[in-house]
Amino acid sequence: MTLDEQRERFAHEAQVFRFKFRCDDCVHVVPSTRACTLGFHNRELRDNQSAFEPDGRYAFCKYFEVG
Repeated sequence: MTLDEQRERFAHEAQVFRFKFRCDDCVHVVPSTRACTLGFHNRELRDNQSAFEPDGRYAFCKYFEVG
């Protein structure tokens, strides 16, 4: 499976299953500033609608906890 196919599949499944993985869904984020209380800085999970690092790797926060 190509990287583009992986990204498409992930986007589709995240939508279908309402997968929560973004900073805005995490209990560790301060809503007014969108800063992580644990100091985790991941632009891909804060500012974009994807879950991929610029180099193509998946971007997931090990501290993520649904809020």
